[in-house]
Amino acid sequence: MITNNDETHLVCLVIGSNLSPGENLPKSVSMLRRYVDIKLLSMVWESPDVGGKRANYLNAAILIETNLFASNFKKQVLRSIEAALGRLRTDKKGCPCAIDLDILIFDGIIINCNLWRFAFLAVPIAEIYPNIENPLTNETLKDAALRLSQQTEILLRPDVRLLSQ
Repeated sequence: MITNNDETHLVCLVIGSNLSPGENLPKSVSMLRRYVDIKLLSMVWESPDVGGKRANYLNAAILIETNLFASNFKKQVLRSIEAALGRLRTDKKGCPCAIDLDILIFDGIIINCNLWRFAFLAVPIAEIYPNIENPLTNETLKDAALRLSQQTEILLRPDVRLLSQ
């Protein structure tokens, strides 16, 4: 059951997959649309696995509007979508990932500082929030995305569509 409050929240998510990503990313977006209003979608980007041992990931960012608080949204919506698409959360690292849905920005507040460290996060989110600033360095996300994309191989994948026509 989805519980509500009277406020609406803008949430920026990153979705990623390295197990049938061309199917799992659009499926996750379709499932998200049942629960939230999707405001913006980034392009899809391909990058190597951070550990370097698994298949490349496809990632994208989504700006959504919800009336759920972050913890409820994560438990009630994101984890249920992950489970429905076959995501098994374990302590074991290095397994292929059908889908990963993470909240990075909630109501304009960065809640995952890895945003400033990894191109697979910074590049797609910079399409949605280019001018958000790192509170420690004042670097904009647009500048961080450019810097990180020069340090890591990341490729635009215009052939992967998040929404069916």
